[in-house]
Amino acid sequence: MYLWEAGREGGVAAVAEISEPPRLLPEPSAQLPFARVAAAFAGDRARARLRILTVIEPVIPRRSIVSNPDLQELGVLRFPRGTNYRLSLDQWQALNSLVQDRVAD
Repeated sequence: MYLWEAGREGGVAAVAEISEPPRLLPEPSAQLPFARVAAAFAGDRARARLRILTVIEPVIPRRSIVSNPDLQELGVLRFPRGTNYRLSLDQWQALNSLVQDRVAD
């Protein structure tokens, strides 16, 4: 899975995998400083733990993604307030190619 960094200078920031299936867990205290409204994340909720496989520095910026015809319809671009989006095979291949190019540099 690809992790997106929100914001004007955001973009694809990392590649991760689910390391534990979802289960009821509290929000990890280390993540609370990043929540704009901490109460929105309070209490036990179904949460999955992730393992970061690759950190992409600098992030692959939104402008690079939008300029790729295969990626212009990504859910994260069309519905930016959402959280999880499925990719088509074409989108996955195009995004994977961008990631591999960036990681290889």
